[in-house]
Amino acid sequence: MVKFDSGYDDVDVIKRMIQAMRGIRKVLNETGTNDGSCGVREIVAWAQGTKILNDPYRAAMHTIVPSATEDDEVLAEVVGALENFFVKKNGSLGEDLVF
Repeated sequence: MVKFDSGYDDVDVIKRMIQAMRGIRKVLNETGTNDGSCGVREIVAWAQGTKILNDPYRAAMHTIVPSATEDDEVLAEVVGALENFFVKKNGSLGEDLVF
């Protein structure tokens, strides 16, 4: 579904995205955070962003991460969960995103 809906065809990266999403959901559940969204639509947007940017970490910082919550403390934990699966490259974090 994600592959078809996003047009991104790297199945290994999509599988890691799904694992990362599960880690993010775990953080959200453990902190009782429910002010955002972290589901299939966010994975599709993330995959589309990765297709364009060729950088899953940077794409996540523009899609699934800010969608997860508006709570800055929880966002830091969300980024930690993301980094269990994707490594930040130099310049991956856009200057416009501040936590």
